[in-house]
Amino acid sequence: MPINNTTYGINISQEFQSGFGPLVNGAYVMPSSFQQDLDYLWSIGFRKVRIAAQSFNGYPPIIDLQDRAALLAVAKGFSVDYGTVNKNPSTPTDWGTYLPTVPAKAIWAQNNGISVFMIGNEHDGYGATTYENLISISRTSNVVTVTTATSHNLKPGDSVEIYNNTILLYFVSVLATPTTTTFTVTSVGSNGSENAGIYRYGPGVAIRLLKELATSLKTTHGITIPLSYSMVQGNQTGSTQSVDWWIIAGRGDIDFLDQNIYGTGSTQDLRLTDFNGSVTRGYNAFGANYRVTEWNIFHDNTGVPSITADAELYLMKRREILESKAGLVHFIFCYKHAGNLLILKKPSTTNQAGRWRDWWWSFIKERQSTIELTSGTPTPVNEYRSNLIARFAVSNKLAMNYGQDTQGGVYNTAQINEDLEKMWDMGIRKLRIASSNYTYTAGVNTSKTLALAAKARGFYIIWGVSHPPGTLSDAGWAAYTSEVNSAADWAEINGVDEFNIGNELEYLETTYTILTNSVSKIKTMATDVKTHFSRIVSYAMAQSSKEYQGAPSGWIASGKGDIDLLGYNIYGDNGLTIAQGKTQFETRITDLYTAFGAGLYISEWNIGTGTLWGASDTERGVIITERLDFMLGLGISVFYFFTFRWDNAGTNDKLYFPAILGSIYRSWINKILILNVPIRSIAPQRLTRTTA
Repeated sequence: MPINNTTYGINISQEFQSGFGPLVNGAYVMPSSFQQDLDYLWSIGFRKVRIAAQSFNGYPPIIDLQDRAALLAVAKGFSVDYGTVNKNPSTPTDWGTYLPTVPAKAIWAQNNGISVFMIGNEHDGYGATTYENLISISRTSNVVTVTTATSHNLKPGDSVEIYNNTILLYFVSVLATPTTTTFTVTSVGSNGSENAGIYRYGPGVAIRLLKELATSLKTTHGITIPLSYSMVQGNQTGSTQSVDWWIIAGRGDIDFLDQNIYGTGSTQDLRLTDFNGSVTRGYNAFGANYRVTEWNIFHDNTGVPSITADAELYLMKRREILESKAGLVHFIFCYKHAGNLLILKKPSTTNQAGRWRDWWWSFIKERQSTIELTSGTPTPVNEYRSNLIARFAVSNKLAMNYGQDTQGGVYNTAQINEDLEKMWDMGIRKLRIASSNYTYTAGVNTSKTLALAAKARGFYIIWGVSHPPGTLSDAGWAAYTSEVNSAADWAEINGVDEFNIGNELEYLETTYTILTNSVSKIKTMATDVKTHFSRIVSYAMAQSSKEYQGAPSGWIASGKGDIDLLGYNIYGDNGLTIAQGKTQFETRITDLYTAFGAGLYISEWNIGTGTLWGASDTERGVIITERLDFMLGLGISVFYFFTFRWDNAGTNDKLYFPAILGSIYRSWINKILILNVPIRSIAPQRLTRTTA
């Protein structure tokens, strides 16, 4: 199931909690990556974000950085949850200091477009309050009088815990508050006094203070935007939790009574039970005024499943619980958080870090649903292309050509790591690495490094070497096949999934007329290569192959021999009209698919250049959408978009994914690969729900 942007939210900016980079004139510079993160989160369907709030007395430059993060998210169009929080754990004095600071922050939020103002986070648990020193404790006639150093903010009926050398009172009710620095409780015992001791609030005191704060913000300070508070999760039995205390107390003037819930217990099943119980009680009690503001699998080191199938299973179960509550808004925790297990994306490149974690991506977009192409009468499908692309990515239908910018022998590690991340987070799981001329050692070595890097990140890899452009003749064929076999040996040793023995060699016969019997030579080479490489052997045909020029020795006429998979590079011949290009694209692929079926895939595709290049992004969007729909409907096993990157400057070719302006995606490609573009007519479909 896709992200539902009316109920799904995500926690962001946690990576700023310790600052970000050096201070410049007393402030942190907002990293450009944060704006890119916002763009990406928008593109995959998120419309709600929750900005990490800092303690009211935190480091001012960090508070300023989070303020600016919230403003950027507002400017991008997100519904933004943001606010301020007390210290955690907090003393009674901390509460007295915190409460007067909140109105100014709330007014700032209201004036700057914040959608929901958060007045606190997890202050209601037993561990959320800490002890504070007393001046004295005395008992007379079974009444204990406590004198505090600062205003205690207590009222009769509040619960407190008091301790000194002779008295231990575990969360007893306040009897009276004669002054702002004295209060009394009932305690049976001998008379006496001591100038020492400590005390702390019970959870109910924080609940009362928060409710009174919400009322004051609305009635005294003119705050009209919704106010929220996020409860702490429960204990390890799944019984009495903070949500139950709030059910008894009521939410007062707090608009959204939220909860951060992961589930507690000694096993994942107990944690899931705890999660379900807490969410169910909160939702049943508060309905549309209850939200889940943090959730994930539990994050300690006991019983945490491996970052594979078990994690997916327990994430999916939590997701199903949340989605079973109609209209329940819930914020995944979190997008980036250095050193934490619960992140959607890590900034580092070590371990599982430099890519989207498989289990998270599966959870968010891919594994919830699949689409089966079936026969029958076509019926409208009310789905969106972003959902389709993610689902097809599960079966590796949508794939990508990559590495054209490395063919000159230059390996840009930072750029490649970023690109691999972006392709993975789009749902791409298969890459066709650009092959280098076998005579150019630097280019071949760079392509090997790229193949290994992509393979290490989990991609399915097609790799091979190519011929010298326009110069491979019959006389040089033996040398070429020898180098292909050597490359196959390397591919075998290094785990390449699919070895490509050549690319568009037919042009050497049909265009350059220096190679004869190209199809026969390629098939013979494949037979030889199979003695060097044990996995899939493939070859990529040129779009104007011999079959389409009437030669009887073309691929359809002669078959593919020992080649496991035939790829086809198809854009359309320059000089055709757009309508003619559409017909040619569909006719050629249909002919080849009829001949080879599952033995055919599309090794390169895009819209054509020249006369086939549309007049506008809108027209190009239509062309590429039609082509994608056609391949999906026909049942092509996999199709490799050409290409993700042509060169870093973006000046040499139109058919690349990142636009000339850095990392901003072209709008028409973005529509097809990520954003919500309604499906055009394709083969009849049936939606089938599956679980991880």
